This record gives sequence, structure tokens and C-alpha cells, in this order.
Amino acid sequence: MRRLARLLLPMLLWPVLCLGGAGARADEAGELIRARQCFPAALLLAGQAAGQGDAALGRFCALATSRCDGQDHAWTVPPEPMPAGAVWQACLGRIDAMARRLAVVPPADTCEERADLAAVARRVRDRAQEAYRRQDDLVARLEAVRADLAARPQPIANDPCPPPPVEVAETAALHEAGGSPEEQLVAALLASELTGDPAPLEAAEAAITAHGRPDLAAVAVGLAAERLAGLGRAEAALAAADRAILGAGQADLGQVEAEALAVRAAMLDRLGNDPAAASDAYAAALRALDRRRAALLDYDWIRQGSPYRLQVAPLVERYVALEIARAASLPETERVAIYREVIRFADQARAAELSDYFQDDCVADLRARTRSVGEIDPHAAALVTIVQRNGIELFMMLPDGRIRHHRSPLPARGELEAYPFRLTDPTQPDGWKAQSRELYDLLIRPFDDELDGVETLVFVPDGPLRHVLPATLLDGDSFLLERMAVALNPGLDFVDTAPAPRGSASWLLGATARACPPRWDALDGTEAEIEAIAALSPPAGTVTLVDDAFDRAGLFQDLATRPLSVLHFATHAEFAPEASDSKVLLGTCEELGLDDLERLIKQARYRDRPVELLVLSACQSALGDDRAALGLAGLAVKSGARAAIGSMWKVDDQAAERLMTLFHGELATGDVGKAEALRRAQLTLAAEPGMAAPVYWAAFQLVGDWR
Repeated sequence: MRRLARLLLPMLLWPVLCLGGAGARADEAGELIRARQCFPAALLLAGQAAGQGDAALGRFCALATSRCDGQDHAWTVPPEPMPAGAVWQACLGRIDAMARRLAVVPPADTCEERADLAAVARRVRDRAQEAYRRQDDLVARLEAVRADLAARPQPIANDPCPPPPVEVAETAALHEAGGSPEEQLVAALLASELTGDPAPLEAAEAAITAHGRPDLAAVAVGLAAERLAGLGRAEAALAAADRAILGAGQADLGQVEAEALAVRAAMLDRLGNDPAAASDAYAAALRALDRRRAALLDYDWIRQGSPYRLQVAPLVERYVALEIARAASLPETERVAIYREVIRFADQARAAELSDYFQDDCVADLRARTRSVGEIDPHAAALVTIVQRNGIELFMMLPDGRIRHHRSPLPARGELEAYPFRLTDPTQPDGWKAQSRELYDLLIRPFDDELDGVETLVFVPDGPLRHVLPATLLDGDSFLLERMAVALNPGLDFVDTAPAPRGSASWLLGATARACPPRWDALDGTEAEIEAIAALSPPAGTVTLVDDAFDRAGLFQDLATRPLSVLHFATHAEFAPEASDSKVLLGTCEELGLDDLERLIKQARYRDRPVELLVLSACQSALGDDRAALGLAGLAVKSGARAAIGSMWKVDDQAAERLMTLFHGELATGDVGKAEALRRAQLTLAAEPGMAAPVYWAAFQLVGDWR
């Protein structure tokens, strides 16, 4: 087994191996694929494919070019030469992306794996060329050369294990051979990639224009703009980008337009003559990317992000930096409009990230506009965070419409991810306190003087800040929760401005008590939990379902025929790094996926009284994983409920039962909102004997409408 695989396997495989008993499985790559650990699986398969037969090579390419969905896909090569070559070239592109990701791993652990990838690339290149040679024309010759280029390891700055150079001798001759506009474009691209010179692309732009193909000319000049930008020739890159934008707009080429707009913004920024123009250019590039959001939402497991997020993040970072610098030079009263626009663009990125997680672009379409928090609740403030590479931009949106800005240093990602583990570590009951105080100083302290009179703080986290539980932050020895209620939200765009209903509510209480092996253990306290809650609600308006009665058909029937406004499920639920793996267990041992949950709740969407609150009282999010935390943050948005409550970890049965009973008791009075009811319940539980530690009460997070 290769060196990096030896490092990764013990960490990644332990849940799988422990479930299956002692000893490693025979097919380690298969276990990793089923566990959705696709990158280490690909490295194992690359080691096999570098020296074995066609089956290993095909299995590697099938994984490299597929979604990381837990399936071991078959590798199919079309019989026709050109499609067959294109399929092999798709695998080549993924090999290059893997090598680039490996370059950021400590060098002693990557050279062997990268040597394997290079060997596999050469084998794949040979297969592509074999396919193309069966079709003897200029297009096939061009594609064969492109396959050769794709197999050549790309240079990486300060590479600790540089690959041997690979020369391609045929490119110059092909560039001179002419051919159709498409062939000229491919030849020019190859020549430019080989030499690093944009001149072939600029020449191709003129020749292709003369052939009456403005669409291909826009592609050529857009590629030339990127090449010129990489060479630092800002003025020439700017001129080429402007031509590409014009041509792409006329030819309706969204991708070319978005890429050229990004080049234009970067070059204006680099020239530094007009920061306002550069900021406007970044905004235009972001709008162009947002128009293409639906086509860019698939998660790229090699590059670790959605293509949309990977492209939009650097643009947002520079746009935010320029706009904040501009705001600093203006009077305080004029800064609010700038800050509001910055928050709007950041919310677009967050909405796209939710859509990527749920694989549902309709999630992002629920956005309306970035509101003043005072429009929603005159007693609430919102802390909006934007994580940059070297800091956190904090925006405190106050009830009176003012927005205060502060920049704090960004703690190490590992430190943020470790915070929930420290809260739950029984061996060091006070080990979380120092970090809690540090996080308070970073996130809350800069705005302390502004928060007098604020009753609810709405936390809008970004990136690794999703691992922070704001209720647990300490000001000295006092919790933030003692000062005000706390709620989470993926963005203020998602909050309904209509007032929250008050008065009696119809409740559905479901509980799973039985064990559902092999995945789910018995939950001893769930039946007692819903019985205690049922005693607080009007008997005529409450449905109580336990085990066999808590089934899929009955749930859908009840939601379709009853005006239910509160759903409380005392059962196992889990938010996983992939939304398709996130499940809610029913009493019959059936599992609801998040799409099922959405269909269930949205049956009530057009009633006078929609589902006001969804509670998953025994759920948990995968600690230390941004994407799993994203699922919890987006639960209310995805499900269609106005608000949702879930937990970051599995809470002690007795504590969960007591907390939920206290919470619903406060809520049933009709005098307080959901966030305040949860706050009172958590403080009451924390004051009871043996329950003071955050592990018992802090896991529960309110997401969505806090009123």
C-alpha cells in the first residue's frame, strides 16, 4: 500500500472496518468508495492501474469521472473513435486535478502517488490516441496531440517531486495546417499551451472571424485573455477580455462571458488605477456566474467544492475587500448601502452552497432580497460572517438599520472544527472554556456596546464558523445565552417577513423507541419524551405516533389532511457530508431522506397555517465536517418549515427529554418566540443538578424564523 494511503486509511476506514469485525476487507478501494472516501480510493486504484491490466485502469477512470455517490460505477468506452477518445481524455483531465491536489500534501507522502498518476496518465493517453488513430483526419490528429498534452504533468510552483518533461513535436505543424475554424481553434490552443505564448490564439481569433464564426472567435480571444493575464500583461489581457465579453454576449456564450468578466475584473484590480471600476467589474463577474449557477452546482470531490463555489470565492474575496476599503473612506451614514450590497453577494454564494449540498437549485431560488433585520424583528440583531483567506469580515446588522463592520483574524480551520469536540469531551470538562472566550472576543466583543436592548442574536455563519455554537460563547464566566436568545440562519434572505403565528397549534409527535439494526440503536427515552410534550398540548389538536404507528404513509396522510403546525420527531436523524446520506428514522425502521422530508412538509405550504416548527430531537450532524453542518443550517430552508431545531451531537436521553419538555412548555404559553423558548429551556436545564455542562444542553440549534 502506498505511503499516503497508509496515512489516510486508518482515519477514513475505521467506521467501515469496525462495523464488519476485525481485519481489513479484501477490497479496500471498494470499501472506501462505499464510504464516499473517493480520493483515497482513487489513489489506491491508481497504484493498481499503473502496473496491472485493463480492468484496474477502467475502474480507476470510472471512479475519477463519476460523482462520489457511494457506487462502484462501470467504465464504458463508446465504439466510435472520436467519442472513445473524448471519454479517455475526460479521465486525463481528472488525473491532472488529482496531481494538483496532491501537491499541497506534505511532499514526502506524495511523490509515489504522483508517479502512479503519471503512469496511469500515460496509459490513458495511449488509449485515447489509439481511438483517434482509427479516424485519419485533421480533427483526429489534433485530438491525439491534445491527449498527449493532457498526459504531460503540469508544472507546479516549488514542486518537491517535479515530473520529467514531455515534448510534443507535432503541434506546430498542425497549427500551420489550417482546416476548419474548429480545427484552427484547437490547434491554436494546443500551440499556446505548449509554448505559453498567447500569439497563436490571437492569430486564430482573426482567422476564425474571417470565416464568419464570431462564437469561436470569442472563445479564442477569451482563452488569449486568460493566457495574457497569466503572463502579467494586464493592458493586453484587459483589451482581449473586453473583446471576449462583447463576442460572448453576441453569441450567447455564458461560460466565455463569465470567464472573461473575471479576467477583466482581475486586470483592473491589478492595474489599480480605479478601485471603483474594479469593484464594479467583480460585481459583474459575480452576476454572470450566478446566471450560470444551475450548471455549476455539482460537487467536485477532487477539488473539494462545487465549481460555482470554487470560481466565485476568489471574486467575492476581492470584491468584499475593495468595497470595505471604499466604505472606510465614506461617512458612516453612507456605509450601510455598501455593506448591504457586500452581504447580498455573500448570501448568493451561501445560497449556491446550499443548492450544491441539497442538489436542488430551487433552494437558492427561495431567496428574495437582503433585508434589514429590523424589518423582520425590531428586537433582533444579525451577525453576518464572511470568511476570507486571512480573516473574518463581521457585519453586525442592528435593529435600527445600522450595520457595523469589524475584521477579526481567522483561527486555524482545525481549531474551529475541534470546538464541538471540546464541548463534548468528558475527560476535560473545562477544556472548551479558553477557546470559547477567544471566540467571543473575535466574534462578539467588537460589538458589545451596540447590543444593549437586543433580545435575539441571529448568527449567519460561513465556512468553518458553522462549527461554532454561539450560545456557548463565554464573556468571562457568563454565556452569551444568558444575555440574549440565539438563532442560526443560512442568510436573512430565507426568513419570512410575515409575523409568526401565535395561539394554539396542532402538533404531531412521532417517536422511534425500537432498535433498527445494524445502523440505529434503541432510544429508551423517546416515548416518555413525546408523552410529556403531549401533556402540554390541547388533546384534540395533537397526534401521537410511536413505533409502528410512526410510518411513512401515516405521516403523509396526516400532513395532507390535518392543519398541523408543529412536528416533533423524537427519533434518530443524521446530517451527513452528502445530503443523499442524511436520514430521518421512522418507527417502522423506514428512513426518510431530506427530499422526502421536503415533500412531506410542503404539503402544508399553501395553507393558512404552514408548518411553523420541525424538531428532530435525537438528530446529529457529522462533527468536524462543514458540509454536514451546512445540512443542519439549511434544514428549515430545504424542508419548507418556518423554523427547525436539530442537534450537533447525540444528546443524553434524559437531558433531551427534559429540554424538549421545557421548550414546548415555554412555547405552548404563546407568550414568547421560538428562540426565547429554547433559551429559557436551556438555561433552566443548565441550572439543574448534573446538567451544567454544555454537552447536555448546547447541542440544540434553532434554524430559521426565531420569532
